[in-house]
Formats: sequence, structure tokens, C-alpha cells
Amino acid sequence: MKRIIVTGILILSGMLSQAQSLDEIIARCNQTARQTNSAYYEAMVEVKTRQSKHKYLHKVSFKKTKTRQHLPKFSIMQLHNNLPDYRQFYDQRNFTVIDYATNVAKQYKKEDADIFEREIEVHALHPYMMKSKLFDKKKEYEQIALLNDTVINGEICCKIEIRKQEKNKTTWIDKHEVYTIGLSSYQPMAVQSEIKTCKQGTHDTVQKSYDVHFLRLDINAAFSDNHFDFRSDKSPYTLQYMSYSALKEQWKMQEKDQSTFAYGNRAVSFRLKDCNNEVVSLEEMKGKVVILAFYYNSCSPCIQMLADLEKIYQAYKEKGVEVVALNPIDNGSDNEQFNKFVKRNRLNYHVCSVQRNTIEEIYLVYSYPTIFLVDKKGKIRFSHQGYNALFPLEVEKAIRKAL
Repeated sequence: MKRIIVTGILILSGMLSQAQSLDEIIARCNQTARQTNSAYYEAMVEVKTRQSKHKYLHKVSFKKTKTRQHLPKFSIMQLHNNLPDYRQFYDQRNFTVIDYATNVAKQYKKEDADIFEREIEVHALHPYMMKSKLFDKKKEYEQIALLNDTVINGEICCKIEIRKQEKNKTTWIDKHEVYTIGLSSYQPMAVQSEIKTCKQGTHDTVQKSYDVHFLRLDINAAFSDNHFDFRSDKSPYTLQYMSYSALKEQWKMQEKDQSTFAYGNRAVSFRLKDCNNEVVSLEEMKGKVVILAFYYNSCSPCIQMLADLEKIYQAYKEKGVEVVALNPIDNGSDNEQFNKFVKRNRLNYHVCSVQRNTIEEIYLVYSYPTIFLVDKKGKIRFSHQGYNALFPLEVEKAIRKAL
């Protein structure tokens, strides 16, 4: 009896798909794509390469807007073995990725779409999320064909196959896609994609395939605008600005909280001994460009700053640049521990342990790391509080201006 029912469904499916031409099915799919303005869906995704195979669950919300941006607002959560791997947010201002393994949230600005779009597994997403047309027969496909019918969750479905090649100056891409389309909803029920990429003039081919099955689909679901926002002020994750524009914005925000002892003020002189018992006198360094860097040992951004300053020192010391690192926090530690820190971090410039509430109070330093750049005449020409990946670029720029 069960075999008779299945056979009957398959016969009916064949009658339904044969009653519609490929052009008619494509037209209905494209109409449905345009009418799908938002959705919540869940999909099982299997990704294969020659070296590996991964299977995971996607939980995705998206909402198209009337702006000309080709990416809608979206939230994507990827789970592996029922545990979250990552979550991606895009609110058409910022793209944010939360890595649950490291508790780090990486954030990009929309202007850096060419960077962050590489992190989105486009072929694993619902086709109507990214496209207003599922199929475009005006494009030069090598092949577009209607394949055998099937039944998924009681819905009769047809299969549409697309093969195409894309070429540019450096690579060619061969794509083979099969869309399983429900003939009552005209929604994709499954998508299989195989992408082969080869660099021109070589035989090195990268092959990747996606097998996506949509388990749940709520079309035109209602979402509030803040559903797609990442609120850093209400998040337990460490926020990292990844793109140049975002780093620049963070740098500017850090500049608002600078020491007021800066830009044009005469640097207050001091005379100290460094970890090698060598006298360090700011007065005697006149005629050189001097970087004063305030830090303490257990400050992670400080250690990153000190490493950057070592590279800068090695690049500019022959041009008359000196670096003096000042630690007013760990002055109670013994000389042996202090010297171990310097040696471990391979610092070759002056590193000084100073009495607390002395030099940092004079320079109005209340947060770490903080640096000042003193020009050849002994005036402060640059200062910055905080650290991000722009630090070496901005400091080198200030050095070149001062030399």
C-alpha cells in the first residue's frame, strides 16, 4: 500500500512538472524571490573539500531593505554538534562575528564589505536571501535544465540544474548547482553546489561543495530593527575592530580621552637610570626625536605596544629616534624580575622603572598604554592613549613628520 502511494505521488509530480515549462517555473521562482522580504530558517549544511568534510546547522534571520545594498540585514548562527561555533550580525552599518571559542567579537564597517564578505559562506545561505532573482536566463549559462522530480516532506519538487563558468585575469571558476524547488511554494527545499576554482596558467584546482537542506522556513517573519544589531555595551565578548575604517574610528575615540598634557607643550625633563643602569636624561636627548611610552608588565596592550616600538626603534634609531619605556606601576618588583621582563620581550631601547605618582602625574597619564612623541626641540608633537592595530602606522607617521 505504501509503495502504491509513493508511486502515485511520483506520477503526480511528473504530471505537475511536465505541465509547466522551465520558463514558467523560473518565472514563478523569481516572483517568489522578489516577494520574500524576510525570513527565519534553519538548514543542515554539509561542506566538503578534498581534505575535509564538515556538517553543521544554520539558524538564520534576514530582512531585506529598500536601500541599494546587495546584502540584507541578517543574523547567522552556526552550530556544530548542538554547540554554537559563531554568530554573524549585519545591520547595514557594521558586520560583527562572535567566535564563541575565544569570546571575541570581530567588527567591520560596511565600507569594508570586500573584506568581510569573505567570511560569509554565501553558498550555504538561502538563495532568496541574497538574490531578487533566483535564475536569470539572460546570463550565459553553459547549461540550464529541468531534471527529475522528487518529493520532500510531502511536497512535490522539481530539480533545476545550472552549469556555468566565470573567468577573469587570474582565475576561472566552474560552478555546478542543483536547486530542488517546491512546486506549491516555489521555495528552494535543497541546494547542491560544487565550485571548482583554478588559477590561470596552473593546474592547481580548489574544489568545494555544499549540500544544503532547509528544515524550517518562516517566510516574511517580522523582526524589529535592533534584532540585527550587535550591542557591544551589553556584550560579554571582547570587541576587536578589524577593518581600517573601524580601527581608525576606534583610534579617534581613544584620542578623545588623551592626556591633556600634549601637542605643543614642552616636555618635562627627567633624569633616570634604565634597566642596564644607564643614565637616561631627556634634556641630553635634545636634537633627537624621543618616544616616551608608559606601560606596566601585566597589561596585554602595553606588551603589544612595546613590541611595535622595538621594530620602530630598529628602523629609525640611525635617524636619531630614541625610545624610553617608563613603568610606574611595577616599581616594587626586584631588578631581576624587571630585567627578565625586558629580556623576555627582547627590548633594546631604554626601559625604566620609576617611582609611582611622579612622572606619570606630571604627564597626566591615567590610563595605559600612553605614549608621547617629543620633537628635536623638546616639544610634544604627538600623544596617544590606548592601543590597536593602527598603532605602528600612526606612530611612524608622527616620527616622519618630526624628523
